Amino acid sequence: MPVRGDPDNLFIGQNLPVTAVQEDLRGIIHQASLDRFDFVALPLAVPGGQGSGANFQPAVESQLALDAATWQSSVIGLVSDELDLDSTEGGPDKAEHQRACLETELRWAAHLHLRAVLLPPPAEASRNCGYARAVNELLLEGLFNETSSEESPAPLALRVPADSSGWLAWNRFRSLCDHHPRLAVALELGSGKSPGCASSERELQRWLGEPVRYVILHPGAFLTNRQGYPVLPRRLKALLLGLFRHEVEIIIAASNKTDETSVPSAPSAAADDGTEGGDANETGKPSSANADALQSYIARLFQSLPALTAVERFAKSHLDTLQAPLQPLQDNLESETYEIFETDPVKYALYEEAVLAFLRDRMNAGRSPPFTVMVLGAGRGPLVA
Repeated sequence: MPVRGDPDNLFIGQNLPVTAVQEDLRGIIHQASLDRFDFVALPLAVPGGQGSGANFQPAVESQLALDAATWQSSVIGLVSDELDLDSTEGGPDKAEHQRACLETELRWAAHLHLRAVLLPPPAEASRNCGYARAVNELLLEGLFNETSSEESPAPLALRVPADSSGWLAWNRFRSLCDHHPRLAVALELGSGKSPGCASSERELQRWLGEPVRYVILHPGAFLTNRQGYPVLPRRLKALLLGLFRHEVEIIIAASNKTDETSVPSAPSAAADDGTEGGDANETGKPSSANADALQSYIARLFQSLPALTAVERFAKSHLDTLQAPLQPLQDNLESETYEIFETDPVKYALYEEAVLAFLRDRMNAGRSPPFTVMVLGAGRGPLVA
């Protein structure tokens, strides 16, 4: 069940190793639901099972392992990390084979009608030209057109770290894909050598302007506070709070098994939200919390968001959406349209300040009141009210 919020809810998922997928997948997803996870992320291929056509070995024995509704609502596919379409080893033949393997996995994911598909991060040493070309060709071909609509979130997300190198890789990749609207970001925090907390605040805030659909939280992203609860460093916490307003979904990449260090799974709100006994008392030690503790922390962090103001609530439906310009001098607009305009107070406040500054300048220049001010195109009157 998603974490309730206002006005949006937060969906939290869990990644599954391939060994778990090959067991009772239906039972595992049922257990994930009992553990309050909304979906699971699982590999599309078994280790070493990457191949094209009949040589592909899927991680599940059959599409009948789950019903169609469960595949669509509860499963995210992970494309194999072993695929490297920009490798210079093996020559063009190997590159073409890798491209065919990628296409096979993506077509398998589209056939299952999955919730989404996460692409592996681009190789650091390459310019990603072959990788981006292969993905773009499949998108232009309309591979995922039947599994998503214009209003639905992008079905493909590229995994990248949150540091500057991750943004550069993403920017290069999406530029090579001509900014395709069905391509988004799966931002990884705490992965490998780039935990994200070492990045500057400005580098992290840059992600608020990108189409981030998923945030993958690795254990390395968390620290343990003095009360023994997992918390995010201040910069990562600020980034996550900002992304919550853009309807991101969270994937917890952590084991369900409790480590040797005992970590409470349901901390109090004071210790959990990073305000009292949270971020202020970080020990600097990596957290060894289990997935349940991390899930509780993320849920409380999401619910700590301040309520939207009336203006923010009104603009919510238009967030990150280009609007067709209206022509009030050319068209006769309805009264309802002007009422929508008047919901935004910024223009009217600035207009009033500008008129006041102008009148003061007139008086300082020796002009005496009264002054006659004419407003041409005053709408329904708020500009002169």
